[in-house]
Amino acid sequence: MAENTQYKTVPFVTETQVRKYQVFPGRITDNMQRLLTGKDKDGRQVDFPRVLATGEMLADARLHEDEADRNDLRRQYIHINLAIADDPNKSGEMAFKNESPHALKLNPETKLAGNCLPLSNEQYEEHRSGGFVFTKKEVKALQGNYYALPGRRREFWNYALGKHAEKYIDDVCSTLGMAFNDVMEIWLYPRDGLRLFAVGAVGGSGRWLNGDDYDLGSNCGCLLGVAPKNLGTEAQGKPEGRSVVAPTLEETLAIINNPDLNRQGMAEAITAKCQK
Repeated sequence: MAENTQYKTVPFVTETQVRKYQVFPGRITDNMQRLLTGKDKDGRQVDFPRVLATGEMLADARLHEDEADRNDLRRQYIHINLAIADDPNKSGEMAFKNESPHALKLNPETKLAGNCLPLSNEQYEEHRSGGFVFTKKEVKALQGNYYALPGRRREFWNYALGKHAEKYIDDVCSTLGMAFNDVMEIWLYPRDGLRLFAVGAVGGSGRWLNGDDYDLGSNCGCLLGVAPKNLGTEAQGKPEGRSVVAPTLEETLAIINNPDLNRQGMAEAITAKCQK
């Protein structure tokens, strides 16, 4: 139905069930705004806006969700909202950042270099601040042996997976029948720029890759979008006269680029925009 009409209209509210977890395979630059806004490349609203899954959200789903979602998410690798970047000053260190603002701005027009997002020295320092850093010596050790430095690897997974990390590590070890020293390796490939970290499937080879074929411009990307709770409805599932509308791209980007909002704040702000 056309939006512009000479006749007076009233909101028609209906409850639509959408999957909480939606996987977006393919180029990360092509899919990021599709995930965040729910709009396709032509600007048509084809889904609800979603939140890019963090490591903590993925670990929670793989541990605690209903069987169908849990199994689906355990059998495939997922790129999470955890960005990795090499020091542009060539110090040899690598820095990881949860909920990177650079990741949320990716779009089909983003200019990449070597399938990565170039960072200036200032941008790298901002990325590094408050994140997790592997020194040059640690990077070399892990490049020589993906299972090296078990203490530091465990610290990294605690940073990446948050409050569910230790339970998740135990679950992986139990599932694979192997000790931590032999699972959950970290592959560190040198790159010039920022890309997203991928958490591997639980089972199979047991590998946990961020690596070579999984950069921003690769067709092997696999983002996970999570629908905010009660999207478009009240807590009890009753609309109470609200209509469900899609925020504009400008509104969504304003929320994403707001430095005062964390992930939960972004989710709440996007939900509020959908409930008018």
